[in-house]
Amino acid sequence: MSNSTENTIVIKANQDLELFLAIINNSPLKTYINNMFIKGPPINQGFMWCQDNGGPDCYWTEKEGEALRFIRNKVLELGWESSGYGIMMRKIQRKIKEMAINKSPMIYNDDEGKCDGDPRNGVSYINNIPLQRIDYIG
Repeated sequence: MSNSTENTIVIKANQDLELFLAIINNSPLKTYINNMFIKGPPINQGFMWCQDNGGPDCYWTEKEGEALRFIRNKVLELGWESSGYGIMMRKIQRKIKEMAINKSPMIYNDDEGKCDGDPRNGVSYINNIPLQRIDYIG
């Protein structure tokens, strides 16, 4: 693959990412799409292979399943198929997680006022806690 082809794909991916974020932000499913991407697909599965049904006894909630079906169709409509589908879904996921972290207020579970890099920070310190679901990215 030549450099010009690679550059074209990168440019399209970045442009489409912005379009997907606009679609998500204007969707009534915005909250559930964000939750679905923050949660991510089941372990050892990617977005391509995971089930998109939701409800009791399912990995996704009903609304997260609906959100996955919605965004899956949008990604496919813009021509991101096969490996490109997985790449674009992870690109969207990475951006949504980045936005969630950057817009979330800092929460310090360490009430002793130690700085971020202090090795005495315990397991309940914010940088040692896995990301939790959020309901709004604005």
